[in-house]
Amino acid sequence: MMNQYELQLDFQGDTLRLPEQFRNRRGIAKIILITDDVIEPIKRKRPTFTAFNLDTTGFKFNREEANER
Repeated sequence: MMNQYELQLDFQGDTLRLPEQFRNRRGIAKIILITDDVIEPIKRKRPTFTAFNLDTTGFKFNREEANER
């Protein structure tokens, strides 16, 4: 049988202290942490675009041919 408990705990770093009534129990516990801390939004990098050179020497552009497609 699975029971559900709601606890409000203080923790520091990687230590979470359970109330005395839960310390000697055995079995599997599913824990969901919801903190009141305000988490800084992830700062995303702006995409950077690098210029490139394109040699168009000898290229002929025919507008009429381009418009036919």
